[in-house]
Amino acid sequence: MMKKVLPIIVFFVLFIHKSISQSIVQAPYYPMVDWDTSPYRSFKLTGGANPNYNTTFRLLWPKNYDSTMVSNLNYPLVIMLHGGGESALGNARFGTYPNGDPRRYNNDHQLLFHGHEYLKAVNEGVWPGFVLFPQNIYGSWVSADWMLGD
Repeated sequence: MMKKVLPIIVFFVLFIHKSISQSIVQAPYYPMVDWDTSPYRSFKLTGGANPNYNTTFRLLWPKNYDSTMVSNLNYPLVIMLHGGGESALGNARFGTYPNGDPRRYNNDHQLLFHGHEYLKAVNEGVWPGFVLFPQNIYGSWVSADWMLGD
């Protein structure tokens, strides 16, 4: 299954993160919403130029996707970038977590808004593709300079 999904993950790595020597491993997540998020597989991107760097993401496969089949099918991809309130460091709804708390880099916050809707769309066959929810630990996908117009 990873063989066909690898190009998507590589795109994510190259597009969002410009580091070298990174690795992707499955990662735990801590349930933080009131619905079952387990169909979104949980991953952690580690390494790169900063050995302490890591970020997590959740990936949902299309309904009936079979990576062992040889197929000419192409699948669309939606990348959902969460708002600042769903950062891995905590948010207004759940609070801020201290260093060492496993919820601090939780991989469930980013599914808070629209994660359930995409899961339902995939399960009902309305959305035929992949859904990627990367987790930004800093709370914003753009630099403060850009937001301030500098």
